[in-house]
Amino acid sequence: MADVYGEGVTPPRPVDGLEVHLVDDGFVVHDLAAARVHHLNLTSALVFDLCDGEREVDDIAAEVAAAFSLADPPLAETRECIDQLVAEQVLVVDGDAQTSHQSADDS
Repeated sequence: MADVYGEGVTPPRPVDGLEVHLVDDGFVVHDLAAARVHHLNLTSALVFDLCDGEREVDDIAAEVAAAFSLADPPLAETRECIDQLVAEQVLVVDGDAQTSHQSADDS
């Protein structure tokens, strides 16, 4: 997947309007605007939870490393997870997912 991060890109955050439910093995995320349901495992749920629009990707990877007692932050894996969540329109950077929801609503 393409890396969506670079100079001037806002930190990832959840798309507006999601309903997030904690389950035994992660999160179930209901996207009411797109009529979709996403099942996040424990690792992707942690990454999703850390994407608050304030933390940079490096910081999120460091938190993941701390949570799983890893020697080094899993930067590539964290970026890949975020890229996938952006592609699924669960997270947004620079408003991309918001725009596509608005476009779908306007048609």
